Amino acid sequence: MNYDINDLIQKNANPAEVLFQLWSILSTVPYTVLYHEEQVVLNAWNFDSTYGNGINDLITNENYAVISRGLAAIGVLNVERLNLWKHSIEAVLGRYGLDCNSEEDLVRIERLTIDRRKTLAAELDDAESDFLNDIWDRGIILTSLLSYIKANMNVFLNRKTIELAFTV
Repeated sequence: MNYDINDLIQKNANPAEVLFQLWSILSTVPYTVLYHEEQVVLNAWNFDSTYGNGINDLITNENYAVISRGLAAIGVLNVERLNLWKHSIEAVLGRYGLDCNSEEDLVRIERLTIDRRKTLAAELDDAESDFLNDIWDRGIILTSLLSYIKANMNVFLNRKTIELAFTV
């Protein structure tokens, strides 16, 4: 695997196109061989692209790894508006004894009673409602990711190839 980050940025008109192209490259190799910064991009893109109609879509589809890794990646971006949104989600899940940074912990949602799951879903809807325009209409995750890439350009410029040390 190799890529030229400058080329990706120059050839693609908007952050979504840049990030999709980068995702299509990064997702083809084992997660463990990626630089931390590449993992952040991959995890945040996976979260954003599967977010659908909100956090409850991810929970309904049992995308617990996407939730935990995505929220962790969003925290690394360190954007105030995203941090406020992440903290509101964390607070709701925390009231149910769930750690949003743990895929294994999030699986416990399945053990909640139907009534508790409905209450959790309503609380999550309420917690994220003030932020949905930022995420959907303004593309705050995507624009923040592109800023993150630019701020860590040295890492992305250093990536020439990933040699896979295994055979299929």
